[in-house]
Amino acid sequence: MTTTYRIRTAISFAAFLLAGQAANGARAQQPTGTAPTGTAPAAIPTPEAVTRFSASLVATIKKEARPLRVTARTLIVPNDVTTDVDHSGDAIVHVRAGELVAVIDGKPTRQDVDTSFVVATGAKLTIRTERDSVVVQIIDVASGTATGGSPP
Repeated sequence: MTTTYRIRTAISFAAFLLAGQAANGARAQQPTGTAPTGTAPAAIPTPEAVTRFSASLVATIKKEARPLRVTARTLIVPNDVTTDVDHSGDAIVHVRAGELVAVIDGKPTRQDVDTSFVVATGAKLTIRTERDSVVVQIIDVASGTATGGSPP
């Protein structure tokens, strides 16, 4: 077996593997609610939320102790989905992967990967994805204790 033959064989095999991965990737990014020909329609995917941290903390502001509720969670939103995001205080949102449109109190803004934005207490946050699934980290900081009470 010559070296040239081995190189051609390795290149052919690599091209075969890459073609298979490209075909699988194309199927994975199809719009929600459609299915490849000959299969049943796909169920509409729902966002998945994972709470990473939730605790009561005390911040000292001008020598006054103020209890805070801090929650850090990761939200995974599939492509072609619009979802409302609940938060109880000021929310710091970091886009870890993908691109999205954040609608804050009816005002849309496009957010790319590795960008952050703040949502004020009481503002409505809606995340809309298009052809890209997204992963966002949300840090929610609210006044009060972990049980939802108000500061003493």
